[in-house]
Amino acid sequence: MRFQRLFGCLGATYLAVMIVFAADPDLPISCSNSISGRFGWPVVPLCGERFWFSLALGVPGIRAVLAFAAARYPEHEEVFIYILQASLTIAAIFFAIEFFFHKQALLYAIGFVTEVVQIIFYFFLSRLLRTR
Repeated sequence: MRFQRLFGCLGATYLAVMIVFAADPDLPISCSNSISGRFGWPVVPLCGERFWFSLALGVPGIRAVLAFAAARYPEHEEVFIYILQASLTIAAIFFAIEFFFHKQALLYAIGFVTEVVQIIFYFFLSRLLRTR
């Protein structure tokens, strides 16, 4: 039962991220740029195009669905964790590529670290699920 609540909270967190992106899609870039600007680090320009907007909403939206599904169907929670980890790993790889091969902007480093922390969290959670 406690894992179902945990997955419900994770789903709600992903949903909250999606709402933040929907309310102000430039907020993550603006925040990271303001920090970067204070230290003279590279910034990422704001983009007037909203091509990426559907992805910015879709990715946390799908992650929310997966987390809520794990809460609803505990017999399949490990499968949902593997799918979540795949999503996180793909994003982490591309954040790292952007950081190392494009621009060493704080935004990409934050994205990479955020994804890796979640990958590690789900790794330990899956281990914990196997031992119960």
